[in-house]
Amino acid sequence: MTPDDVEYSFERAMTQDRDSGPCWMLFAPLTGGMRYEDTNWTAIDQSVEFDGGDVVFKLQGAWWELPFKQIIAGPWGSIVDMDWCISKGDWNGTEADIVNHLHPANNGDTALFDVNAMGTGPWKLDSWTHGVQLKVVKNTDYWDGTFVNPFDSYTTKSVNEYTQRKLDLLAGNADLIYVPATMFGEMDGEAPGKLNVWRSLPALSFDAFFFNMIIGGPPA
Repeated sequence: MTPDDVEYSFERAMTQDRDSGPCWMLFAPLTGGMRYEDTNWTAIDQSVEFDGGDVVFKLQGAWWELPFKQIIAGPWGSIVDMDWCISKGDWNGTEADIVNHLHPANNGDTALFDVNAMGTGPWKLDSWTHGVQLKVVKNTDYWDGTFVNPFDSYTTKSVNEYTQRKLDLLAGNADLIYVPATMFGEMDGEAPGKLNVWRSLPALSFDAFFFNMIIGGPPA
């Protein structure tokens, strides 16, 4: 991974800008817009630059410093190899090629979909059964070779039903599951002697509720 790969990765995300995707979180702090149509290539190109061994993000204001650090820690901040992406038919880094990759309609419309997986992290793709499970194995070449990964592999399964996830956890068939906030009390009852519970961990999310509103005034 090199600084120019980092610049390419963020510019690639913004020039792809999948509909209903997460790139509004990059546009807002870097360009002041919410999607590609709110900005232009010049603004995107100037918002992320590499300078020697440094990558410089030019934020729209100092208030973005803290939330931007949280934003780029998410999966939409993943770094890809520029040369490898281009070799697979992805965006070539020029303004002229944006039109060929902007707003892909379907997942399969992007070059880095399905088997074209690469990255620089501690895990490597082993197998992927769509909608069922994803298995990764440790990357022995990660970083400078001194990082010790405590696991040889891990598997993420798609289980939509909370009750089944709970049963898998209690039976030891899962090490980590998603528990809806409405079920926290129920899981607390299962915790003594069975589960470790950590609370108030920082997360880039929030819960809210809104009152129903009649748009345009009350009914006649």
